[in-house]
Amino acid sequence: MQKIQDIADNCYGSSLKQLLYNLKSDHPDSNVIDVFIRLCYENINNYNSQSASNELLDNSSALVNIKNKEVSARWREYLAFKFPNKKKEHLPIAAFLYLDIFRFNNDPYYLLHTLKLVRATKALFKENELLNIYEIAKHTIFDINISQPFLIKEILIQLFSLNPKQVQEDFNAFLNDRIETLQIADDFTGAYHLLSALKEIKLISVTESKIKFAGNYEKNGDYHSRNKVPNSFSPTILSYYKNASRELKSINGEDDFKNRLHAKIIAEQKEHAKMHLAVAKHYSDHNNQIENFINDQSKSWLSILVTYDFRSGLNNLLSFPLSFLNNAEKNIADNSFLSQFFDGAVKQDHRGKIVGKTTLELYFQILDRGFIRESVIAFIRETKWRMDEEKKIDKNYVRMLLENSNPLFILHDRKAIFVNGIFAGFNNDFITAAHLLIPQLENSFKQILESKNIISFKIDEEVQHDKTLGGILDILIESTQHDVFHELKDFLTENSSVNFRNELSHGNLSPFIIEHYGIYVWWLTLKIIYDYNEIFKFDNCGKDHS
Repeated sequence: MQKIQDIADNCYGSSLKQLLYNLKSDHPDSNVIDVFIRLCYENINNYNSQSASNELLDNSSALVNIKNKEVSARWREYLAFKFPNKKKEHLPIAAFLYLDIFRFNNDPYYLLHTLKLVRATKALFKENELLNIYEIAKHTIFDINISQPFLIKEILIQLFSLNPKQVQEDFNAFLNDRIETLQIADDFTGAYHLLSALKEIKLISVTESKIKFAGNYEKNGDYHSRNKVPNSFSPTILSYYKNASRELKSINGEDDFKNRLHAKIIAEQKEHAKMHLAVAKHYSDHNNQIENFINDQSKSWLSILVTYDFRSGLNNLLSFPLSFLNNAEKNIADNSFLSQFFDGAVKQDHRGKIVGKTTLELYFQILDRGFIRESVIAFIRETKWRMDEEKKIDKNYVRMLLENSNPLFILHDRKAIFVNGIFAGFNNDFITAAHLLIPQLENSFKQILESKNIISFKIDEEVQHDKTLGGILDILIESTQHDVFHELKDFLTENSSVNFRNELSHGNLSPFIIEHYGIYVWWLTLKIIYDYNEIFKFDNCGKDHS
């Protein structure tokens, strides 16, 4: 305990945590240091809910010897929530300690935390104390750099609970001026945060907020449209216009605004259609045959799995069988007379460099699988467009969707990344979705193999590197026999196929190609999560694959 008492003041945040970890290294058997590492690292509410009674922390008598303000503040916050009858004794002191730390290091985390504590227990504070806290937060907001609109919003939301009328009076002109400045600077994400603040502190109605959000989305779409390179593809433009249209959907009037947006949406969708047709034609010289196959196959699936609204579309995407990837009618790439003269096939990149080589037999198998994949992508895209006509979702919906699906596939500390990647897909930002989800798929595969005692690294080498994703998928193919791992291997890592994971990692793909295949990555991720119990049935647990 003496080591904790000796921690000097003015050591806060990450510096304090690092100091505690250094102490732990010097005293590895110290349970006391473990207690304070958890106290200074975890959310206090989580600490209380997940911990049994802690004899050390429950004894407040040792507080008098604590020099460090953050340790003392966290300890008092713990006591206030652990023992509600002592809240009045400890929580105001904790709040003002956090405020002192903020004054020292100007880290807004401590101000926000103070405001959240005060908001939850306002009755414990005197009127002059609340006024003092308000004035500190008010001047902090005015001093915050314009590049931090999200922080402004978060502080304002907390401050509004202390004095709603005063907040409206103090920040109406300020917010509108900042929003205009951000939009002039083409920072539409920042403007969105401050528009949200206007709504949260009730300076504009729900209807007014929808109109303003729609205007901000339209300006963002117009900005990207003006700056689009000729003959290039920018998938986010259509998303901005669709988001704007959705905001106005439930509002009566605003007909000119709606009609303007609809015209822009139609124009962008035509550009999408042209580009997606161009990708389909990439696969073979037999363009008409391939195009007809892809259209007929996707239409057949769309007629079976009919999408009427968002919910039916989501159900169709989640229930679409992965077995179609292997079992649908193929033989589109018929062996032509050329096959009798050649015994292999090569893949070249845009510079003419050979990046893949395979036998003709495997080449035609890759082509067949590619045609089926394109048909599935066409089905997913059409279903997604129909879903988009009804509603826009937020991250809370994605979190709920993952929780309801019991995603054993997702590690706790990676959940936020999966949520962000899947949320990006729901909002048609498939470029972001692809970049976020592919590394997490690979990591989850490794963790699942480890949980089954299947070795997936090169154990006999001096430096025991993990196997590549292709090697990981080989193990999963052998261990589960599930079709999805054959498809992932062909799609993500096969040099003579799309090789999407490696091409994406090395920056070799254009935005259009990433967007085109990003929707497929997004859908496969949803399917793997949704069908987890069916996919991960292991036959060879414990087998050495090193």
